[in-house]
Amino acid sequence: MKYDWQLLTSTGICLVMGVLIHYSISPGNLDSHLLYGVIGIGLAMLLSRLDFYVLRGFSRHIYVIGLVLLLATLALAAVTRGSRRWLDIGFFRFQTSELVKLLMILTLSQWLTLIQVNNLKRLIQTMVIVGIPVGLILFQPDLGTSIIIVFICMILIFINGLSWKYIIFFASLAIILSPVMWLNLKPYQQDRIHTFLNPSADPLGKGYNSIQSQIAVGSGQILGRGLGHGTQSKLRFLPESNTDFVFASLAEELGMVGSLILLLAFAWLIIRLLVLSQKADSEYEKLVLVGITAMILSQVVINAGMNMGILPVTGITLPFVSAGGTSLIVSLMSVGIANGIAKNKKNRPGIEINGKDK
Repeated sequence: MKYDWQLLTSTGICLVMGVLIHYSISPGNLDSHLLYGVIGIGLAMLLSRLDFYVLRGFSRHIYVIGLVLLLATLALAAVTRGSRRWLDIGFFRFQTSELVKLLMILTLSQWLTLIQVNNLKRLIQTMVIVGIPVGLILFQPDLGTSIIIVFICMILIFINGLSWKYIIFFASLAIILSPVMWLNLKPYQQDRIHTFLNPSADPLGKGYNSIQSQIAVGSGQILGRGLGHGTQSKLRFLPESNTDFVFASLAEELGMVGSLILLLAFAWLIIRLLVLSQKADSEYEKLVLVGITAMILSQVVINAGMNMGILPVTGITLPFVSAGGTSLIVSLMSVGIANGIAKNKKNRPGIEINGKDK
C-alpha cells in the first residue's frame, strides 16, 4: 500500500509533540490518549484503502447520519458544563460535532459537484444544507465548532466559483445583522469577547484563563523550562492545560523552539494538502482536500491564537495534540482520507452532469 510520506511525516511530528506534552503534564491520561491515537491510525489506514468514487455515492446517507448523531446528542447527552456535546456509549464519550465537521466536508463536496453555485435557488439550498447541522450544534450550545463548520463551507463554496456579488451581499448582510447576532449570544460567550478586548478588567475572574495562558507562553522563552518543569500546568494555574490550552503548556515547557517545530509541522501538512488539492483528478477530490485543509488550518489558528491572547477563548482543540478522543480520531481520519485520495490518483475522467464533474 502506498503512503504519502509528506502527509504522514508532518502528521507524525504533531502526534509525537502531543504525546510528549501529555507525558509531561498529564501522565494519568497518556494511556487513553495513546489508545485513541491507535484507533485513529487504524481508521486512517482503513479510509486510505477506500475507493472515493464509491464513497461519494453515499453522501446523502453521510449527511443523514450526521443529523441523527446531532439530534441524539440533544436528546440523550448529559449536561456537562452547561452544554450537551458528548454521547456516552459506555466505554467512550463521543463528541458528535467533531465528526460532523468531517461528514459535512464529504457531503458538501459532493453536492457542489452537482450544482451551479451561482444559481440563487441552488445557493439557498446549499445554505439550508449547511444551516441545519450548524443550528443543531448551536443548540448544544457549541459556538466554536459552528463557526468552524461555517468557515469550511464558505471556503468550499468560494473555491467552487461563487460570484463576488453574492460574497459582497452576504458579507454586508452579516455586518448589518451583527447586532442581532451579538444579542443572541449566551452571556458567557459575550463575556469571552469582553475578556479578549480587556483581559485585565477581571484578572482573577473572567480574564484569568487568558492571562495565565499568556504567562505560560511567555515564560517558555527560547528553549522552554523543560519537560516536566512547567509551573503553570504543574501547579494548576493554567486551566484545561491538556485540552484548550495545550499549546500554552507546550510553549512553556519546550519554548519558542518547540512551538515553532509544531507550527512548522502544521504548515508542512497544510501546504501538502493544498498541493494535493491542485493535483486532484476530480472536482470532488479537490473540494474534499480543501475542506480538510480549512478544518485543520482554522483549528490551529484559533487554538494557538487564543493561547497567545490574540483571539477570544473558545473550546477549539489543537489537532493531533489536545486531549480528546473524538478530536484526535477525526483528525487522523481526515489525514487517512487525504492519503487515500493521494494514492488513488488514476487520472480517470469524471462524469459530467450539467457541466459539473460528478
